[in-house]
Amino acid sequence: MKKNFRISIIGIVVFVCSCGNNGGQTEDISWLVGRWQGTDINTVIFSETWQREGKGMIGFGCSMSPEGDTLFKENLKIDVVEGVPFYIVTIPPKKEPTLFKLIHGDDHNAIFENKENNFPQRISYLLQKDNSLKIKLEGIEKGQPKIETLEYVKTKNENLNLQPNQKTNNDTGPKPISIKIQ
Repeated sequence: MKKNFRISIIGIVVFVCSCGNNGGQTEDISWLVGRWQGTDINTVIFSETWQREGKGMIGFGCSMSPEGDTLFKENLKIDVVEGVPFYIVTIPPKKEPTLFKLIHGDDHNAIFENKENNFPQRISYLLQKDNSLKIKLEGIEKGQPKIETLEYVKTKNENLNLQPNQKTNNDTGPKPISIKIQ
């Protein structure tokens, strides 16, 4: 009985969300296309690269130490699933992606949510007036509200050849990093 109830609720949610103003398209957030880069207080370099792929977008994110060692990487995708845009994150070596539903997208905001995820439960891409990009990761971690903010600028490098599985000689695997936390 619970399973049928959940399936019914999921069906209703998918139907209602697909009737929203974005119509299952990702054109509203095409401003995200390009290479974005930022640095945190510890001079860790953060980078995200996005390009169009069909009706969706494909991306790659990573962070590197000042010495060029890879600290973190993720494969990113924004794709329409059953009429609803989702932000899809896969962090190697995991093969299972985490999906965040687009709850708002326009010419300067893209907000994705997954209330079932550990942290973050909400990811917001906010295009600033100076064309910089602020990414907010929000949610509850260990019972406490938490917000992480990353700030990026768009780089001039227009060569967006994404090769997310390519390793460099400096790729030493995950290491702990510090992020500006509010």
